[in-house]
Amino acid sequence: MKKSIKVLLALFGIFIILLIFCLSFYLVTTAKYNLDESKIVNLNSTVEYYDINGKFIEEQSGGVAVTEIKELSNHVKNAFISIEDKRFYNHKGVDFRGLARASVNNLKSHSFKQGASTISQQLIKNTHLSNEKTLKRKLVEFKLARQLEKKYNKDEILEKYLNTIYFGDGCYGITDASMHYFGISADKLTLNQSAMLAGIIKAPSTYSPFNNQEKCFNRKDLVLSEMYNQGYITKEQLDSNYKVNPILKENSNGDVYDYVYLVKKQLSDFFDKSAYQMKNVKIYTYFNPEKQQIINENFNNYDMGTDKSIILTDNSNKIIAYKSTCGEIKRQLGSVIKPLLVYAPALENNLVHNCTIIDDEKIDINGYTPSNVNDKYYGKVSVKYSLAKSLNTCAVKLLNYVKVENALPYLEKVGINYGENDKSLALALGSSENGFTLKEITTAYNVFNDYGNYTLPSCVDKIITENGRILFKEYNQKTKVFSDDTVELINDSLKDCIEYGTSKNLKSNLSNIRAKTGTAGNKNGNTDAYSISYNPNYVLGVWYGNKTNKLMENKVSGGTYPTLTASTIWNDLQKRGLTDDVPFEKSENIVELNIDKISYEKDNKIEIADEIAPERYILKEKFRKNNAPIDKSKRFISPTIETPQISINNNIISIRLCQTQLYNFIVFKEFNGIKRKIFDTKYQSFNNCIFDQEILPNTLYSYSVVPYYEKDGIIYNGNPVYLNKIKTDNFSLQDIWWDKDVN
Repeated sequence: MKKSIKVLLALFGIFIILLIFCLSFYLVTTAKYNLDESKIVNLNSTVEYYDINGKFIEEQSGGVAVTEIKELSNHVKNAFISIEDKRFYNHKGVDFRGLARASVNNLKSHSFKQGASTISQQLIKNTHLSNEKTLKRKLVEFKLARQLEKKYNKDEILEKYLNTIYFGDGCYGITDASMHYFGISADKLTLNQSAMLAGIIKAPSTYSPFNNQEKCFNRKDLVLSEMYNQGYITKEQLDSNYKVNPILKENSNGDVYDYVYLVKKQLSDFFDKSAYQMKNVKIYTYFNPEKQQIINENFNNYDMGTDKSIILTDNSNKIIAYKSTCGEIKRQLGSVIKPLLVYAPALENNLVHNCTIIDDEKIDINGYTPSNVNDKYYGKVSVKYSLAKSLNTCAVKLLNYVKVENALPYLEKVGINYGENDKSLALALGSSENGFTLKEITTAYNVFNDYGNYTLPSCVDKIITENGRILFKEYNQKTKVFSDDTVELINDSLKDCIEYGTSKNLKSNLSNIRAKTGTAGNKNGNTDAYSISYNPNYVLGVWYGNKTNKLMENKVSGGTYPTLTASTIWNDLQKRGLTDDVPFEKSENIVELNIDKISYEKDNKIEIADEIAPERYILKEKFRKNNAPIDKSKRFISPTIETPQISINNNIISIRLCQTQLYNFIVFKEFNGIKRKIFDTKYQSFNNCIFDQEILPNTLYSYSVVPYYEKDGIIYNGNPVYLNKIKTDNFSLQDIWWDKDVN
């Protein structure tokens, strides 16, 4: 008994010592930290945006982004309390009960997934502290949250919280968020809208409806369920809003709004991590008013009653103009993905040449049966032609040859993030589970107008605080994705795309433009239509579609209205002196060779034409130096022919010559030990066939043919070709006309 008492006393003593130590540590650690009321809601805080010339374009002001708590409906307040801090009105800044529960659950799961920050703690963290996860920061947060609770009542704290919390897309405070997502003031928020906003703040980038609607709306339903479980709404209110998606604000047609929207999207992670620091800053962007005006003027030239987006970047992948009716949404790409995923990787890995022959035909690869537009097939075509005409079966064949796993890393290098279910041949035609944005595909083409280099796209040059400190500076580091010789070959193909392929509607005064189209849809209509075009200065992306996936008419394809829109924009850029018709730089690693046209067209064989080949039998083709053909034709320097056909009829021997369009021939005749020349096609007329009537009966004749080619007075003889021996019939000598005297 005495021993047990001693143990208990010892444990109690240890507990007291630990308690004193923890209290001392807390007091020392937090001693110099105190609540700063001026930081809680700064009505003078601003975020100013400037264009590429340093001129002011827009301001977000804290002075107009504050809503008093009395203006908000109860369902707004209750939505945030139910999901963020159930015991908000019962604790004094720190919810120790919730903290204990979260600690136990984290220990059980061996993770730190659950937190227990109250609304008061979140307000302190967002206005006074950084996001670093340290014990010191947490203790300071505890102290300041308690001070906050002593200074303000619960409604005042909730008001300050709602006016400072970050809602994603660069929105601070519930007024800014209400206007951004729904186009209404905070006092008009419905129950469903309130639940969505309350759900966003846990992870703004993840739950923004413009990033992932499904996750956003699922979390909105979770908030509604919590409100019902806690008695804030009725079963009827839950049922009428559950699985009912709030209607989001349509993007305005204002060029500044659309561009700033992209800026906010780019900086969403930065805003998330630097919420307090991002107040009272100047954001210098790459927004170009002149080029934006051209996009605005041409935006509705071909109004097909669809949504539209247009984006323009420079060759450093700086986004300089943007306009959209539906924001940055993910869509199916169609064929605009082919150069990046299929053709460039095939060339880069020396698997094909631009002139390699591929059979355009119906295919079935392990049950996958893609088809061309209108089920039209061209037979044997070059790789270059198949890209210019955007032949689907050829693209799938090539990707199957390259292998999907070998091609996908190239997409990663140009900023296109695919899903696990996208690892299939269907991606060759732009078919994807989640889709991609116009910005992703347009900026990926930067690799083709910057000689194989890719730079991360950016709207922002720098962010500067009110005291001149640089918070952010864009560093345009380039990544080499494709060799410059591969890029030149792709650019040649996409030039043909304009000359005779799917981009032939891109009629421009600029000769140095390359383009690719893309269309997604079916025989009933199209969902997406793209034109991606570029010159050495810019990349222009145009998209037509409907954010609701409503089908457009089939006449709205990548090669029609998006390409026509791109054409007018390029012409206006040129007319106003905003782009030069500068040529693409040539690669030192490209060699242009004369290819034997006959071998290529007849046998699909790529070999170098010999030096004396006539121009009409030569194809000029470009190759990577490290993958140029080495086989050389001797078609003219050493002529060869198939054995001519020989026959006899009515005492006349006929010899049918072949390849007479290529060579001349000397025909020799031999009998009774005598050999003589009987015909030279250079000097004697004939029609593919020569006839020998000077024959004797019952005689064996031998013939040989020597092909020869003459150039610049030099004769190049081939080897003689010996024909089958032929014996004449036993006819009467009186029938031999050539042996009679002629008077």
